[in-house]
Amino acid sequence: MVDEIDEEDEKYSAEIEKKPIDSFFAKSIRSGWQGVAYLLLQSGFNLMEATRDALNENQFRYVVALMTKISDEEIKKFDYKHQNLFHVFAIKGSRSPYDVTTKIFDGFWQR
Repeated sequence: MVDEIDEEDEKYSAEIEKKPIDSFFAKSIRSGWQGVAYLLLQSGFNLMEATRDALNENQFRYVVALMTKISDEEIKKFDYKHQNLFHVFAIKGSRSPYDVTTKIFDGFWQR
């Protein structure tokens, strides 16, 4: 039992180490480069990762736009921290304006 837990911890730690600190999408929205963000999405950047990056960067209006494009399966997928978008929104969403929070919550609720 202890060996299984140790193996899982090592696997989880290795996954975290593989993940880059910032994605190109996160850097583009942080810099206000909407055109670059749009091009990344058009070229196939993962919508779940883009939504997570937008939440982490407190760019909640991007989240509202991305929620219209993201599939139900992607919303429920777990990231490298074993969190799905519900988790990330619960952690970061308190900084969002009320009207935007309502739109994001409605996007989750409609799933």
